[in-house]
Amino acid sequence: MTTDVLFLLKIIFATVILACACAADIRSRRIPNLCPALLAAGGAVFLVPEFILFRDEVWALLSDSILAAVLCLIFFLVIHGLSHGGIGFGDIKLFSALGFLLGAEPLLYTVFFSFLLFACVSVILLLLKKKRREDTLPFAPFILTGFLGSFLLSCFF
Repeated sequence: MTTDVLFLLKIIFATVILACACAADIRSRRIPNLCPALLAAGGAVFLVPEFILFRDEVWALLSDSILAAVLCLIFFLVIHGLSHGGIGFGDIKLFSALGFLLGAEPLLYTVFFSFLLFACVSVILLLLKKKRREDTLPFAPFILTGFLGSFLLSCFF
């Protein structure tokens, strides 16, 4: 019961921060550094009640969070290099901070659904000739949607 409440609070917190990042990305194609900083700080703050309630498991939770953030950072920096800046540093920081807040498994689902949705929307826009291959799209809306989609699917499965 307590883990469900903590997880739900993390989801609400992350949704609010991701929505702010989404609005900024749509408006200016930049994600303020405050958004990933707040997600990472939230991850640290949520460790306090987890430490109190789950003293035996807190080191596993902490290592999962750190590992998710670091591996995500490395993965997306490689993608950034291979795509010649196709994914921005704001998106990279947002994903990494989200990994620190949530851990590896929810992050993997979020990344998967974000890219899947991005690919589908991109193909549709290309086919409709609304965008060209060299055009860009803000990615934060896809991160938010992938995050919410993965959370909703986890509720049912």
